[in-house]
Amino acid sequence: FFFQAEDGIRDHCVTGVQTCALPIYPWSDINHMRWILPVVWAGGIMYLSLMPSSEIPKSPWFETLMIDKWVHAFLYFVLAFLLLYAIQIWEGQLLKNALIMISVCSFYGFLIEVLQNQLTDSRHFEILDWIADTIGAIIYSLIWMRRNSVRHQKKIS
Repeated sequence: FFFQAEDGIRDHCVTGVQTCALPIYPWSDINHMRWILPVVWAGGIMYLSLMPSSEIPKSPWFETLMIDKWVHAFLYFVLAFLLLYAIQIWEGQLLKNALIMISVCSFYGFLIEVLQNQLTDSRHFEILDWIADTIGAIIYSLIWMRRNSVRHQKKIS
């Protein structure tokens, strides 16, 4: 959203209107906007993780294929993608960015498991869910580091 301002110029040689578009959002730096998607995604993970287990579909093959672990890994793979997009402002520090992202995702996964145990009657702490969360974040960080290291080498050549 933008606010448009006009300033009339009055001079004996110059006549005209100068137009300027000014942003209305509270942040002066557009990089702050990058944090909206990871926060919304993390909120969605929180909502899904704390909903009653009676609302989750059940099937014998879900247990056999460990579908819930794949879902955990996917959710945190996407969270890692969104976080790395948000923290890319520290350009050139691939390992630092990846380690921060893995730590944040792993801590968030652990926190949610603790909250499930404390706040719900039908859900409980599962260490395998936490491991799946962390693995999803690690997988994306490896992909991201590989992709960015190749880009960095192309810039050097």
